[in-house]
Amino acid sequence: MAQAAQVIEMLTSTNGAFIYDEALAAAASTIVPGDLLAINAAGEVLEHATADGTTQKAIALKNLAVADGIDDAYVAGETVRYGFAHSGQIAYMTLADSNVATRLTALVSNGDGTLKINAAAAGATEEGAIVGYPVEPVTTSGATARIKVRIA
Repeated sequence: MAQAAQVIEMLTSTNGAFIYDEALAAAASTIVPGDLLAINAAGEVLEHATADGTTQKAIALKNLAVADGIDDAYVAGETVRYGFAHSGQIAYMTLADSNVATRLTALVSNGDGTLKINAAAAGATEEGAIVGYPVEPVTTSGATARIKVRIA
């Protein structure tokens, strides 16, 4: 069995690297690397909480302070490393449970930091809401799954 990737930002180039930043996690927010993030008025980061909503494509990165795997979460009040991804980059993110996605399936925020398939009718998706597309077909049943996402 192939070992799972231990990085979040998977495809970048010298001209297309993630734009990195750090901020405190909002109180009561536990953030897992790969989560889609939002930035609140206080400048803190938290899981993107608006299902199907627009996003800056800010993605939580590996917790270097812990220096363990990508499943090691940041706790509330801890400094979170995150990156802004842009079109064409690949990130290792989490697809919510009960989703079937092909390479052509648009993914949007699930409202909890994970992604879900875009169920809106063609043309009805709010501009800026599509996060990306799966690099490989995937089905989640019974649990969430980490997947490679090509950023839209």
